[in-house]
Amino acid sequence: SGVSLSTCLAIMPEAIPGVYLQAYEVARLSRCVDFVFVMAYDMTGPSPDPDRPHCSNSPLDGVTTGLHWYLSHGVDPSSVVLGLPWYGYDYVCNGTVATCCSQDLNPANHTGLGHAQIGFGPAMDLLRHNATAAGRQWNNHSMSPFFEYHSEADGQRHQVWFSDIDSLKLRYKLVRELGLKGVGFWPADIGSVVGPGGTGAGLW
Repeated sequence: SGVSLSTCLAIMPEAIPGVYLQAYEVARLSRCVDFVFVMAYDMTGPSPDPDRPHCSNSPLDGVTTGLHWYLSHGVDPSSVVLGLPWYGYDYVCNGTVATCCSQDLNPANHTGLGHAQIGFGPAMDLLRHNATAAGRQWNNHSMSPFFEYHSEADGQRHQVWFSDIDSLKLRYKLVRELGLKGVGFWPADIGSVVGPGGTGAGLW
């Protein structure tokens, strides 16, 4: 009929408050669709939880653990598409814990100092023009790149975590090793972010 049916599911259901995915029979659900898109992003980052790290939003160890959760619950690997981020986060930091940015929380509304999503293109512009002398750095725990810069706009120290070719190819390798159906990206429907000339053009 030319119609494809899929469903999106979070990468680490056992780590989500309320454990809402435990209510679903994921193996049976996966057999009712053409593929399951497992969203392996926003696993860390902006959150009112003071213990949640502000760093890579798609750490490789978490991606691996999350995928194994689905496979161990009976989901056929050939029905899984791994969803990866083509964006990162620009955090305002007041400290650093194990290279991750730490943020004070406002007790009135439980929000951090600040953060913003950032695409690959804008991140590369910041890296070229505003990064500290250390430049691009690499976190061996999450297997992800990051860098720091001082913002003239707000006078604060910032830390930017993002995806690039080096970090993504490690996730692609995992897809092949586990025999998954393939990979997908978010946001892949925004022309200004992906495609030739877009801010994500360097990721193709």
